[in-house]
Amino acid sequence: TALEVAQITLQRFTEQGPGEQALEEARQNITGGFALDLAGNRKLANYLGLIAFYHLPLDYLQNFVSLMNNISLEQVKDAWQRHIQPDRLITVVVGGGENAPDSSAQPLKKGS
Repeated sequence: TALEVAQITLQRFTEQGPGEQALEEARQNITGGFALDLAGNRKLANYLGLIAFYHLPLDYLQNFVSLMNNISLEQVKDAWQRHIQPDRLITVVVGGGENAPDSSAQPLKKGS
């Protein structure tokens, strides 16, 4: 099923991390529109708020593209594994019909 494919893909990515091509495409996607992301006072103010909130260095925006271009495959894999734990994810399936999954699921109890 699509759900099984998604779970397998997530598990594989967690174990292996991205490939070099996927990382390069992500870098290009993130950095390619960065200058446009700063166009306008509102967007710039949002970034300044993020810098303050996360205690980032004041030159963060100046160095952003360089920082993104220097991220390694190991850094991505390490960050992913520290923050994403597939065995602790909760999956919500919305929809119905004849291919709907088993409806015997129960809601979580508070504190679970």
